[in-house]
Amino acid sequence: MNEPLSDAQEEARRILDSYDSIRHAGYNQYLEERRVQEEAAKALGEEITEDIQSILQLGGLEYAIDGHMSTFEQTLRTVEMGIKHSIEGLQSTMILKIDEGSKRAHHADILSNLICANGASWNPAAACLSGTRLHIIDRTVQWLLCPDSSQPPNSAACLLLCDVSGSGKTTVAHTVCQQLSSDDHNLISFFFERGDPLRNNRTIMSTITRQVCALSEAIATEVRMKLERDPSLACAPLPRQFEQLLLVPCCRSPPSTPIIIVIDVLDEAFTDTTGSEVTGVLAQGLPKLPASFRFFITSRPRREINSLERCRPHLTFQSIDITSDENLADIEQLSRQKLSAVRDQAQIEDKAWPPEDVFIDFITLAQGLKRQTRLQASEYLGQGGQVDGVGALGGSDSKDCVDSTGAL
Repeated sequence: MNEPLSDAQEEARRILDSYDSIRHAGYNQYLEERRVQEEAAKALGEEITEDIQSILQLGGLEYAIDGHMSTFEQTLRTVEMGIKHSIEGLQSTMILKIDEGSKRAHHADILSNLICANGASWNPAAACLSGTRLHIIDRTVQWLLCPDSSQPPNSAACLLLCDVSGSGKTTVAHTVCQQLSSDDHNLISFFFERGDPLRNNRTIMSTITRQVCALSEAIATEVRMKLERDPSLACAPLPRQFEQLLLVPCCRSPPSTPIIIVIDVLDEAFTDTTGSEVTGVLAQGLPKLPASFRFFITSRPRREINSLERCRPHLTFQSIDITSDENLADIEQLSRQKLSAVRDQAQIEDKAWPPEDVFIDFITLAQGLKRQTRLQASEYLGQGGQVDGVGALGGSDSKDCVDSTGAL
C-alpha cells in the first residue's frame, strides 16, 4: 500500500505536470510555426522559380528578337537591293521599248509609202442576193480552201472565173470574200474600178503587199528591209514590186496558214499600156509563190487574159452558164426583188404588179444577165414609174435593150 505523498512531493509533482504541459504546448507551437515557415519558404521558392523562369524567358525572347532584327535588317537590305535592281531593269526595259516603238513607228512609216488603194476591198453590200449563185459560190470556196490534187503541191494556184459582162462575176467575188471573211480566213482583195484613179494596175501590187504585211509580221519585216535599202521600190514598175516586195519576202518567210487573194475584173487593168504587165507578172510569178497562196480572179474574155494560160497547171478555169436553169432561177428571184423595190419606190398600190406576162417578158429581156436585170429596173425608175408594158421595163426588143446598155 502506497504511502501518502507529502506536501512537498505533491508540489513537486504539480510543478512537473505543469512543465510537461508547457513543454508539450511549446513543441506544438514550434511545429506550427515551422510548418508556416516551410509553407512560406515554399511559396517564396515557387515565386523565385517563376521569376527565374520569366527572366530566362525574357532573355530568350530578347535573344530571339535580336535574331529576328538581324534577319529583318538583312531582308530589308536584300529588298532594297532587289528594288534598286528592278528599277534599273525597268529603266533599261523602258528604254528598249521606247527604242523598239520608235523603230516600229519608223517601219510603219516605211510601209505607208506603199499605196493602199482606198475602196479596193470587198463590199458586203455588193454581194449576191441571199439564196442565189449558191453552186458557183460553194464550188469556188471549196476550191480555195481545199487544194485540188491535180494542182502542183508546192506552189500557188489560181482559179479564173471568166465570163461575159453582166453575168454576175463581181457579185460572186464579193460574196466569196464575205463568206471567207466571216470564217476568219486570211483574205486579201482588190476590186478594179474603171475610172478610179487608185483602183487600177498601178496600185494593185502595193495594195496587195500592204495587206500581206498585215497578215504576216515575218513578211512585213522582209518588206521593210527592202524599202529601207531601196525606197524607190514603193513606186517601182509592177515586175520589180512583185519580185522584191512580194515574191522574195514570201519565199523567205512562207506563211504558215493559207492566204487567199481575190482580184476582180482583171480586164479593167487594160485601160492603158501597162495592162499587159499585170497579166505578165501573174503568169510568170504566180507559180513561184508558196503553196499557201490561193488566187481567185474574175475577168471578161479578152485576148490579153489568155496569157495566163502560161500558168498551167497552176490555173483552173471556171465560167457561169447564163442559160442554165440555176442561173435563170437566180435571175427570176433577183427580178422579183428589183421589181418589188420599183413598186415600193414608185408607190404603186397594186400588189400584183407587174402582171405575170410583163414579168416573163422582163426576165426574157434580161437574157440571163444580172446586170441587165438591174439596168432595166433602174431604167423604169428613170421613167417616173409609168407602167406601160414591157417597154416601160427596158425596151420592146431584147437585142436593142442589150445593145443600148452595153451590157455585153
